[in-house]
Amino acid sequence: MWGISVIIGTTFCFIIFLFVICWMYYDIKRNYVTKNFIDYRATLEYNMERAFDLIYKDRILIYSLDAIKVDEKDIDNISKEYVQLVQKLIGPSLQKEFLFLYGNIESFTFNLLEYFNLRYENDEIRKESMDNLMTDDNLEDK
Repeated sequence: MWGISVIIGTTFCFIIFLFVICWMYYDIKRNYVTKNFIDYRATLEYNMERAFDLIYKDRILIYSLDAIKVDEKDIDNISKEYVQLVQKLIGPSLQKEFLFLYGNIESFTFNLLEYFNLRYENDEIRKESMDNLMTDDNLEDK
């Protein structure tokens, strides 16, 4: 009877010890990520920019040169490709770090898509092509 109590007590203490160690690790990691947020963000922005440039060149540039907006269905597919490309560029270990930083995959993906949408909406080549079309139309009318 005495031996079972010791085993149960020891097991309980060991479980509590592991819980405290895990909690301390999580707290230390959270503090580290928070303190180095600027470095994490710079790394993420670099890879988001690279991914956007690749996707833009391969999938969007032709529309921009013709001053045409990409179809909604196509832009959904392109944005999914963008998210996948960013995840490939940062690799699995950094992706785990960013998931820890953002809390879950939905928040992380939301931030990636916000960056993509902002860059796509501010497409200077498409705006310039549209301005050129308007100028050409005005010249032809005269």
